[in-house]
Amino acid sequence: MDLERLVVQLSADIKGYENALKKAQGVTNRQMGAIQKKALSSSTAISGAFVKASAQIAGALLASEVVRNYGVLSDAATRVTNSLKVAGLSGQELERVYQTLNKAALANGAPIEALSTLYGKAAQAQKELGVSTNDLTAFANNVAVALRVAGTDAGAASGALLQLGQALGSGTVHAEEFNSVLEGAPTIAQAAAAGLKEAGGSVAKLKQLVVDGKISSEAFFRALEAGAPMLEEKAASSVFTLDQATTNLWTALIDATKEFNQSTGASDRFAGSINATAQAINDFDISGLIEKVRNAKKELDDYLGSLGNADLFKSLSQEIAQMRAEMARDKADFSAKVVQTVQRAKKTRDL
Repeated sequence: MDLERLVVQLSADIKGYENALKKAQGVTNRQMGAIQKKALSSSTAISGAFVKASAQIAGALLASEVVRNYGVLSDAATRVTNSLKVAGLSGQELERVYQTLNKAALANGAPIEALSTLYGKAAQAQKELGVSTNDLTAFANNVAVALRVAGTDAGAASGALLQLGQALGSGTVHAEEFNSVLEGAPTIAQAAAAGLKEAGGSVAKLKQLVVDGKISSEAFFRALEAGAPMLEEKAASSVFTLDQATTNLWTALIDATKEFNQSTGASDRFAGSINATAQAINDFDISGLIEKVRNAKKELDDYLGSLGNADLFKSLSQEIAQMRAEMARDKADFSAKVVQTVQRAKKTRDL
């Protein structure tokens, strides 16, 4: 009977221990669930802030890429028009000169921007050169033919024409300007040498005359005009280079963009869009985003820190400590009861 009672008591003690353990585990799970929920909430807040920021920045960058591609062409078209406006052209006369230059550029694979800039610089010295508007357009065409014969790439051509424009506007052709033209577009120098009586067709003699300061801008202009036939002869057998063909494609795109801007006013509106995009990027509150992240993290840290001092956790700790003490006492009682039962069983057997 004692053994049976001991077994019953032991089962009850174990059941009580299990119930106490489940209670402690339930409290712990609830508290851990609250912690997990809070962490998830903070993580979502941080992630949401980054997603929103990323979407805004991605949109701005996408707009910036479109802006860049369209803007390059639009700016080139604007520079071409401005070069002709600087020459004093406007309205139908500006359009007529532009179309003449554009035709010359496409016929010879020459960069339209460089030709327009050259025309503009020469036109500013038109009175000093003693030439007409038709003379200027013919001069630009001769230069385009010279570039075609030379097979000069767009970069070198632009540099050479920039120096040529300066030479025409300075009153006297200087050695530095002539050397740049000779290096970037030697056929221009060759045509000028052929058209200048004093040079006798020799580029070396022409160069020496330039060094001596004996070649005026007007003389150089007229020399190239006189030597143009030799350029036409050479151009007849020349073949477009890949770079010249690519330059023509770029010229065509600039022309299309120019027409599009003029007919729709797209350039002005697009400039407004560019400014709006720039403003959006500038107004993006990156510091505010960082502050939101910091606040979310701090809120979670504070919450976790407060749990260490929470009454619920104190109570839980006390309950666990009490259960441990009770379980220790139960274990001692159980051991004592087992010993007593064994001793009684021995006595009964001995009797």
